[in-house]
Parts: sequence; structure tokens; C-alpha cells
Amino acid sequence: MNLKLIHEALTAIREFRETPFVDYDFPAMRDRADDLLNQAILEIQNNPTMKLAIIVEGGLVQGVVSDKPDMYPLDIICIDYDTEGAEAEDLILVKQGKGGEVEAFASRYPVSDMAIQWPDLAD
Repeated sequence: MNLKLIHEALTAIREFRETPFVDYDFPAMRDRADDLLNQAILEIQNNPTMKLAIIVEGGLVQGVVSDKPDMYPLDIICIDYDTEGAEAEDLILVKQGKGGEVEAFASRYPVSDMAIQWPDLAD
């Protein structure tokens, strides 16, 4: 999914709807919005689900890779509730869904280009 293309299409549609009636250049504005929207739809249809892999070695996250790292904006955080031996300044409080907070160690990981072959796993 090309988010820039989708943004352009939605912006064109919004401009089309917000422009005062007397200022409409109906064919040009409609055609631009339609073209951008059709491009975005084709982009979505032609791009299967993104593949994302979390690389772990010795129980530690080594990195996050994807076959489409630039296509989807992702912010990956690994939250580790096993805080034994961690320094107090390295810990954060993670709010829990049912209330309360739990101390954890958290690390942010950028998504890199997948330099591995995607494994074929049985369902």
C-alpha cells in the first residue's frame, strides 16, 4: 500500500468537496481524484500482505525485517517483562489493558529490508 498515493487521492477528493461550487472545474478535479483513487486501489490490490519477521537469537531480539519496509509506517517496540538484573533507569511502566501498570524493559526496533528468504511454514 503506497500511503503517499492514498494521501494524494484523499487530498484531491477533499479539495473537490471543499471548493466553492462556482470555482469547480468539474472534469479536471473529478478526473484527478478518480485517477489517484484508482491508482491507490490498484496498488492495494497488487500488493499482498506484508511479511514481517522478528529475528531472535539466544532469547534476544536482534532485529525486525520486512519485504516492504518502506511501504507501511511501522513503529516496533519489544516489551520484555522479565526485568531481573535490569538497571532501574532502563525500565519503563507499561499500562495494562485492565488497569494498572507493570514494569518492563522496552526497546525500539527499526524495520529493515528482508535479507532472508521467507520460510514456507505449514498452516
